[in-house]
Amino acid sequence: MRCRIACPADMPEDRSRQGPIRIPRRGRGRAGRSSGGTAQGDPPRRAAPRVRLRRFGRAGTIRRGFSPSWASGWGEFVVKYYDSVVYGATPSGIVAASLMGKRGLRVLVIEPTGHVGGLMTSGLNATDIIGSGSILRGAAREVFQRAGAAYGSPEIEFRAEPHVLAGIFRGLLDEAGVELRTGTRIATIMKTGPSLSHAVLEDGDTVWSAFWIDATYEGDLLPLAGVSCRIGRESAEAHGETMAGRRRLGSMLPAPLDEPIPARDGRGKLLPYLLPPDGVRLGDGDSRLQAFCYRLTLTRNPDNRLPIPEPDRYDPADMELFRRLALSGRRKGAGAVSIVHGTTFNSIFFNLARLRGGKYDMNSGHAAPINLPLAGMDWLGSGPAGRRRIAAIYRDYTARILHFIRTDESVPEETRRFFAEFGFCRDEYHGSDGWPPALYVREGRRLQGIDTLTEHDVLRGAVDPEADIGIGRYPLDCKPIQWTVTADGERAVREGMIFGKCDRYGIRYGMLLPKPEEASNLLASVAASATHIAFASLRMEPHWMIMGAAAGAAVVLATRQRRTLHALAGRAVRALAEADLPHAVPEPAVALAAG
Repeated sequence: MRCRIACPADMPEDRSRQGPIRIPRRGRGRAGRSSGGTAQGDPPRRAAPRVRLRRFGRAGTIRRGFSPSWASGWGEFVVKYYDSVVYGATPSGIVAASLMGKRGLRVLVIEPTGHVGGLMTSGLNATDIIGSGSILRGAAREVFQRAGAAYGSPEIEFRAEPHVLAGIFRGLLDEAGVELRTGTRIATIMKTGPSLSHAVLEDGDTVWSAFWIDATYEGDLLPLAGVSCRIGRESAEAHGETMAGRRRLGSMLPAPLDEPIPARDGRGKLLPYLLPPDGVRLGDGDSRLQAFCYRLTLTRNPDNRLPIPEPDRYDPADMELFRRLALSGRRKGAGAVSIVHGTTFNSIFFNLARLRGGKYDMNSGHAAPINLPLAGMDWLGSGPAGRRRIAAIYRDYTARILHFIRTDESVPEETRRFFAEFGFCRDEYHGSDGWPPALYVREGRRLQGIDTLTEHDVLRGAVDPEADIGIGRYPLDCKPIQWTVTADGERAVREGMIFGKCDRYGIRYGMLLPKPEEASNLLASVAASATHIAFASLRMEPHWMIMGAAAGAAVVLATRQRRTLHALAGRAVRALAEADLPHAVPEPAVALAAG
């Protein structure tokens, strides 16, 4: 086999002149160590092959002595060198890559799927932000300024259409000279001591980089890099958090609509979607995540409207829990559609936040929720095929909920007629019949870094000018973790849901950094170091974009100053991240739809 080596023309001479480079197998000595995951449920990874590279000037060939299991026969593969590799073409990752590319770094973005832009190009378009966005500066703000310009406005725009944002994100990458690869995953990460050196991709290519950024929603790079991370809820004792761990059981409908909802059918069996009580004590930790969903993009415009697909299978008996919730809400006078904040159609069945272009972002209601707890529990540990299977479960469930809202007599007739006016959008998500391409994974792995954001930091508004790389501002907002029953097994309840107000708090640089002995050249710009409770506020796209800008700025500073990431100060990182657009804006107290 012959291999083409791609070296950037501006590679430092000391690197291009070094002798043969060995990519060892996993476990062959200190250099080239491939670390296993530390989070529960992560899939096994293949070891990288042993390859000797011989350089001939700035480009050359190498010979392989064998064909690895993931390569069919003999052929050419490519080894490339970068200043930084970003794993995940999410808004956070794109902001990081754009900032680095504009400052002259050679950057590669690897997106395991074919989808670019994360949730902001997949239905999450009523941006979760408080006020007019004064927390946003620099590279993180640029996306929303470009969105405003796309609609002919000098103001920032927080409710742009998915396809408009898709063009903005790709434009940012193109303008910065960032290389983008989609449809391939990192199979193995190799390390020299705590430093990540190179990755072998599933398509056989090898990528070397000085720095790495995990910008995936799932934190998929962290276990590959051998970095400690968390999945699920800490116990109340772990950080002294009052809201941590298993929560008290709450009603399925919010006050004042709550009333006992019978949990069993006429034969005494639990209704579908309800779990039996498990006896776990209040405050105990677990590995459960808050509910995932599809955030749908809908329209009432007949010229742009596609019919909402009918479910492949629909049994009215399966929807009895939601029927009882609907009837309970109606007894308390709920069920009709109202307008909140002047922009959102609200009912106990749905929230429809108005977007640009005559479109709406559909979020979950209480009586017929598109949020489905526990069905995504295997998501983090699954490969592409497993995640496609789980995504199909969510699509099927969502189709049944939409059919229920349109047709079930427990839903008020005027609400059914109103919702029947909506359909999927003809000009969004081509090739998927109107379904958004990405499942809304609200919470994945979370880094166990050198600094951890906790409930206490968020509630008391902790700020540290030396350490902060930005400001967070959003309520504690955790969706249900399970639908279950009371201890006697008779009443349907939900557990794990949290919504609590908070003010501004500092997002500290150390939250992006692993422990230095675990990884010295890696940052996590989405799966940051925070407890489950604090992450309920941190998990918003504007915050992740702030952290993406900071991650990119940190790599630029470390490259220019020849320092380690851990030697940088948060103040310096923030100054560079906010350098492009540093100005502030007035901030009226207006809250948009919760995510």
